[in-house]
Amino acid sequence: NPIYKEIHGVIVKGLEENSFYKTSFFLRHENQEIVKIISQMELEDYQLSHNWLLKHQMETNTELDKLKSAVLESVYKYKSAKIQSRINAIQEELAEVEETENEKRAEELLMEQIVLEKIKMALSAQLGITILR
Repeated sequence: NPIYKEIHGVIVKGLEENSFYKTSFFLRHENQEIVKIISQMELEDYQLSHNWLLKHQMETNTELDKLKSAVLESVYKYKSAKIQSRINAIQEELAEVEETENEKRAEELLMEQIVLEKIKMALSAQLGITILR
């Protein structure tokens, strides 16, 4: 592999000059392919062997596992915020409707609010949030 050969050449040249380059030297190298390979090697240092996982039968959380839960949490929080915004809008509209005594519209708004409150409770349960009323 020509990139590995180039890395090897840099290391040999450094050793000839009595310099031992740290990883940070390669992460700032002008050749972006070298930077990419060294970055991947750095990440691989922190991965567990598949055989070790099978032997010890242990479950571990990887960055990919954390990413999935972080994305889901973000989506749930976004949906919850949008629902709360709509509930607030309904409450404001209800205050105006009560003044005009439009009972049919008030009933429609209350039904929508009830449905949104149920959805909000379900999302809160997914997020592990307890809502007290």
